[in-house]
Amino acid sequence: MILIIGLVLFIILCILSIYDKYYMSGILIAIFTGFHIWQKTLVLHWGMLWWVPVYLALGVAWSFMKWFITLQQVRRDILKNPDHLTSILIKANIDYDKNAKTYSISSKEYIIFWMLYWPFSAIGTLLDDLVRELILYVYDKIKFIYVFMIQKTLGSVMDDIKTSD
Repeated sequence: MILIIGLVLFIILCILSIYDKYYMSGILIAIFTGFHIWQKTLVLHWGMLWWVPVYLALGVAWSFMKWFITLQQVRRDILKNPDHLTSILIKANIDYDKNAKTYSISSKEYIIFWMLYWPFSAIGTLLDDLVRELILYVYDKIKFIYVFMIQKTLGSVMDDIKTSD
């Protein structure tokens, strides 16, 4: 039973990380640990403390990968819509000074959360990207059906409107 509850909590935390609701992740962890997280941590054997720097190092590594993934998405968006450069950069929390041609990051909170909650962020990101790519692939394969439905449903109506003008 505890394993099932833990699995459900883990899935919820992964989903929350997809939508950048990291504060909710912290609240859920606090609730499910009964707000005694520090007492439970102190009970652990001191020999396990070497996991703390390992966890943080993995978090830093994930934050670099997550930032790279974010920048790749920003790059794709800019190539698709170069006219919306400013709004795309704002959405990604990137400040750009056109005069000095310099960039700065205004997403410190995101990067810190990626470091701290990296297991949830990594799984959430991977699932989100995988599901998104799968759905886009399926849509590309069947979109002709939707076009056919449009032609069959609206074709005669559109022809009637054109002839009456």
